[in-house]
Amino acid sequence: MKMQMEKMDDLDESFLNENVKKIVAEIKKGEKIHKTEYIGVELEHFVVTREDKKSVPFFGEQGVNQIMKELLPSFPIMAKEGEYVIGLQCDEYMITLEPGAQLEISISPKKTITEVSFVYQSFRSLIDPILEHYHYELICMGYQPNMSVLEMDILPKKRYYNMDKYFEEQGPYGRCMMRGTASLQVSVDYFNEEDFVKKYRLLNILSPIIGLLADNTPVFEKEENKKYLKRYEIWENADRHRELMIPELFDPDFGYEKYALFCLKPPVINAYDQEEIMYSEETGRNLYASKEIDEKDASLILSMIFPVVRAKNYIEFRIMDARSMEESLPFVELLLLLTGEHAVEVLLEYFNDITVEDMKEAYHVIQKNGYESQIYGKAIRDIISVVFSLVEKVMDKKNFDFLKNLEGMVVR
Repeated sequence: MKMQMEKMDDLDESFLNENVKKIVAEIKKGEKIHKTEYIGVELEHFVVTREDKKSVPFFGEQGVNQIMKELLPSFPIMAKEGEYVIGLQCDEYMITLEPGAQLEISISPKKTITEVSFVYQSFRSLIDPILEHYHYELICMGYQPNMSVLEMDILPKKRYYNMDKYFEEQGPYGRCMMRGTASLQVSVDYFNEEDFVKKYRLLNILSPIIGLLADNTPVFEKEENKKYLKRYEIWENADRHRELMIPELFDPDFGYEKYALFCLKPPVINAYDQEEIMYSEETGRNLYASKEIDEKDASLILSMIFPVVRAKNYIEFRIMDARSMEESLPFVELLLLLTGEHAVEVLLEYFNDITVEDMKEAYHVIQKNGYESQIYGKAIRDIISVVFSLVEKVMDKKNFDFLKNLEGMVVR
C-alpha cells in the first residue's frame, strides 16, 4: 500500500489556511460560555452469551441487530445503514455500535455523576429484559473475553469497511483495535483556547497514570494478558501513520491551529464525496489541497485521528479500559475534579518540565513495571498520592476508596 505522505510545505498552500480555519471553528464550537463544569460519558460493552461469554454477532435472528430492533420503539431517533439499525437516540443518551458490534452508550453532558448513573440505569432497564430473553448479558472490560477478532464479522457500515480495509495492511493490531477493544471515554468541557490548552496538556500527562488505574484487560485474543496498558499497545500498533500524541503539544504556541494541522497529517481513510463516504489513502493535507472543506468534512477529519486525548467539540479522554458503570463512575468523578481550575494549575506546576517523549516513555515503562514504575523522574505511587490528595476532601468517599484500593491490586 503506497501512502501519500508528502511534506506539507511541498504542496500548494492555497486552501490550507481556509481548511485549518474550518477545523479550528469546529473545535471552537465546544467553548462553553457558562463556568459550570459538565462531563460526558461513553461506555462500551460486549454483548455476550451468558453461558460461554462469547460475543453475540451482529447478524442473525438473535443477533445484536435484532436487539437494536427491539429497543427501537423506546427511541424517537434512529440511524440505519441499509436495512440495519445501527444507532438509537433519545434526549438523555445515544446508543451506537462499534465495528465488532460493541454496544456503546453516550450519555449527554451532566453536572454530577449521580445524574450519569441515573441515565445509565434507565438504559439498563430497557435493554436488560431483552438480553435476559436471549440469555445474553453485557460485559465491560478492555478486550473481548472469549473470542479472537479473526472469528468476528464487522458491522455493515461503509465507514467501518473502509477502516477494516486500511488497517489490514497497517500495524498488526488494527483489526484488534476495531473488533476487540472496549473503553470508558470521558469528555471534558473548555471555556476558551487557553483553558483548552491547559486541560489538553494535563490530560495527556495524566493519561498513562489514569490508564494504569483503569487497566482492565485480563485477556487478549483468548489468552491471558500479562501486560499493563494493553489498550495503549494495541493503539500504538494499529497504524504506523497515526500518532498517539501531538509532537507540538508543549510548543509555546500550541493551540487550536496546531491541533488542526495535526489532524491533516495522516491518511484520511474516510472522506465525503458529496453526501457519500469514500475510501482514501491520501493525507488530509493532500486530499484537500485544492478543495475547501465544509463543516461536515471538518467534523469527520476530527473523528478520524486517534490520539490518547482527542479534541472535537470537547476534550475526549480515551485511554481507559471499559469497566462496569459502578466502577467507571469513580474515574468520571476523578476527571471532573482534576480538570477544575485549581487542580489544573497545581498539577501543571507539578509536571512543569514534561516532554512528549517523557509521556511515550512513561507508557512503555508502565507496561513492564506497573505500580513499581518510575516515570517523569518520580515514583508512580508518589504521583498517584499527589493526585489523590487534590481530590480526597471533595470526592465522594465511596468513589475515592475504590480508586485508592485499585493501586497495586493487579499483579501481572
